[in-house]
Amino acid sequence: LSGFREVTFTASRLWPAQKGILTVTHREAVVSCPPEMEVIASSPEVAIEGLAHKTLPIWTLQAHPEATPAFLKNMHIPAPEAIDALSFGWKQVGSFLSYCSKH
Repeated sequence: LSGFREVTFTASRLWPAQKGILTVTHREAVVSCPPEMEVIASSPEVAIEGLAHKTLPIWTLQAHPEATPAFLKNMHIPAPEAIDALSFGWKQVGSFLSYCSKH
């Protein structure tokens, strides 16, 4: 299912607890959390939207916070207010890059 969904993030090394809209482009889903990982994001549609390794700097998200208007066009996702719909994801990417530059 392509489009957008609201994802809730728990507080982590990368960002405070928050929720916002992210771009999604597929129906694949992580269904269990490996013991060395922890769930850092979820939504009503997908229980495991994001994972973080407990000790290593490894993160993964099901959605696409890096999405751009061109990405939406290529994936045939209509978004009349694309910049507003993408801003939360860009904020998440910015937090990740900021964390990386400090560590």
